[in-house]
Order: sequence, then structure tokens, then C-alpha cells
Amino acid sequence: MRIIKKPTEKNMKFKEVEVREPLVRDAISAEKLCGTSQGVGFLAALISVSCKFDGQYRQYEDVISMRASDFLELSGALGFDAELMQKESLPSKEKESSDTEK
Repeated sequence: MRIIKKPTEKNMKFKEVEVREPLVRDAISAEKLCGTSQGVGFLAALISVSCKFDGQYRQYEDVISMRASDFLELSGALGFDAELMQKESLPSKEKESSDTEK
């Protein structure tokens, strides 16, 4: 198998990110932005309201165009890890079955 890695042309670029601990009002704002209180979309919205990129807050649409590796790193800095995002993104029936297996 041959893999060719191409750079993404329209990803959000930044040099420095100032991360602050999200407040409840940030979570409420994030939920209003994306329409849900869980999953990757919610974390992207939470990043948009609680992180400054090169000194400025960025729109949700900008944040969802960042590289996935940067997104995962920022999610970790906010206290969310990839395992949590996967669990929260599962459809409700799958989530219930995985919860009962524990």
C-alpha cells in the first residue's frame, strides 16, 4: 500500500494558543453554538469560546478547520481526552451497552 500525505490547504493557522479553564457559561455558549452538549462539535465550540489564538478568539467555523492533531492537543489541555470524546459521540444504544459492560 502506498500512502501519499498532502497538506491541508485551508486549515486554521496560529502560533500561540492561550487556554483558560472553561466556565459553565462557556459550556452553555458552546452548546448554543453547536446544538449539543457532547462530542467533537461541542469541544470545538468550547475551544472557540475559551481559547485565544494569537491573542484573539476565533469563530467556531475557524476552529473546526484546524488540524486534528492541534484539536486533540487543545482538547487535552482543556481536560478532555480522545477516549472521552469517543464515548460521548457514540449513539445512545451503543453507549448504554458499553456502560452496562463495565
